[in-house]
Amino acid sequence: MSDGRGSAAPSARTILFEVGGAILGGILGAVVIGGLIYLVAGLLFAQQLGMGLLTVGVLGASFGFGIGAGLGTALVGRAFQQGGNLWLAPVAGGLSSVVALFGMRLLNLGGLGELLIVGLLLPLVVVVVVYNLQTRR
Repeated sequence: MSDGRGSAAPSARTILFEVGGAILGGILGAVVIGGLIYLVAGLLFAQQLGMGLLTVGVLGASFGFGIGAGLGTALVGRAFQQGGNLWLAPVAGGLSSVVALFGMRLLNLGGLGELLIVGLLLPLVVVVVVYNLQTRR
């Protein structure tokens, strides 16, 4: 039952647009946040951490993708008056990308291709689900 503030379950159209917003936001987040992480951590701390610049860049871009995907989903959800938590989706996106990347790496599952696929697809699913679990009351 909808109370006019967006507490109804999202339609398939809204979910589709939220996924599109997650992809667009994720790309922008990967460029902006990933670029900042690359500049700061990569150029200043990469050698001390024992990582190359490529590794820092990939990890930073993946983390930025998760955060950007959450913001994109939340902004599209707000545009469609779909209730949800504006801050929980980006946090869940960033955490899910970090967990996926480091978890797969620690368990030595797959190569770089699989690592990137899981690290990019998992945050897309997580942010849309988490955003739509939180409804305004």
